[in-house]
Amino acid sequence: MSAHPIQLVIFGATGDLTLRKLMPALTRLAEKGLPEEGFHVVGVSRAERDHDQYRAELRDALPSKQHAAFDAIAQRVTYVSADVMVPEHMHRLGEHLDGLPGGKDSTRIFYLSLAPSLFTSAVTHLAQARFVEMAETEALARA
Repeated sequence: MSAHPIQLVIFGATGDLTLRKLMPALTRLAEKGLPEEGFHVVGVSRAERDHDQYRAELRDALPSKQHAAFDAIAQRVTYVSADVMVPEHMHRLGEHLDGLPGGKDSTRIFYLSLAPSLFTSAVTHLAQARFVEMAETEALARA
């Protein structure tokens, strides 16, 4: 188990899946104190907005009974306007992640809430930015 908070990076963070499914589930986990080491959610999407705008959008999409729980974790939710296909944007994302508690020592989970047709290119660009390692590119190309 890592002593550092987990960094959950959600690409396509302004989409319906994030708003209706992922954030309610993450809020419920946080209510239960899970994971023990805590987590940060970093929303990534091409749309321009700041951290507070993104937090407000997420909160508004949650059922009202989860507002208090979300408010407790809101400062651990941040937003980066970036396109996974643009190397400079991935560099900016890396700087943001490195600046969070735990930095490079945190476990990073990348969730692709993107159209399936973008998966191969997205993972390739994440590998080029050294966020992930691609050991079996043939398997990925068949996916």
